[in-house]
Amino acid sequence: MHKSRLSSLIGSTLLIFSSYFVLQAADKQLSSSATHLKPLLLKMGPSIISETFDKDSTRVQSWAKYGTQWQVIDGAFVGSPASLDYQKAHPGKHSGTTPRLQAKIPLCKDGLIIKFDFKSEKKIGRAAFWLGHHHFKLLISDNQPSLQYTKDKKNIITTALKPINGPMKENQWYSVIMETHGTHRVVQISGFEPLIVEAFALVKTSPVRMSGSKGEQFQFDNFHFIEGAGLLKP
Repeated sequence: MHKSRLSSLIGSTLLIFSSYFVLQAADKQLSSSATHLKPLLLKMGPSIISETFDKDSTRVQSWAKYGTQWQVIDGAFVGSPASLDYQKAHPGKHSGTTPRLQAKIPLCKDGLIIKFDFKSEKKIGRAAFWLGHHHFKLLISDNQPSLQYTKDKKNIITTALKPINGPMKENQWYSVIMETHGTHRVVQISGFEPLIVEAFALVKTSPVRMSGSKGEQFQFDNFHFIEGAGLLKP
C-alpha cells in the first residue's frame, strides 16, 4: 500500500472512531427506533430512494421476492413468509420461507449510503442485508451481527461486530448504516461498535437484498438509499 493511501486510511479510521464515541453518547438518549446514526465515511449527496412507510408504497411492494408477503402496518413495512401453497409449489431455496426484498440500486462513482431500521419479534436465527452478494453483507446469526466481505474475487471474510451492551434483543428496533466507496466498506448498527474494512471494489450495479429469519415476520422502516458526495475529510 502506498504511503499516501495508508495515511489517508489511518486518518479516515481515526475520524470514524472519534465520531463514533460522540454518536454513542447521543445514542443513549434517543429512541432505538430512530434512524439517528450518521455516515462516517461519506458525505451525503442526492437521495435515490426514501421511504418512511407512513402509507403503502407500491414501489417497495414490487421488491418482494419468492412470493413473500409484505404490507405496511402501524408505520412499518412488515414481511411474512410466502403462503403454504406457494412454498409447496416452489420447493428449495426459493420457496419463500424467508421474508425477502430485492431492489436494483445503481452504484455511484462517489459512493453509496444505505440506511434503514429493522426489528424482529423473536430471536434472529439468520438475517442478511447485502449489496453485491458476498462483496458487502451485514449478516445476523443468533442475534450476533457480522460483516461479510471479499478481499479479492475468491476469499470471503466474516468479521463480527463488537457489542457495547451485550447481544441484540428481541422486539427492539435497530438502526443500520452501510457505506461503500471504492475499496472502503463501513457498517454501523446501533448498540455495536462500527467496523471499517478494505475490500474488493464493487464496479457494477448490484441488487440490494434484504432477508429476515426463516418462518418469522420481519419489520423494516426508514429506507434511505443515498448517493455519496465524496469521502469525509479527516
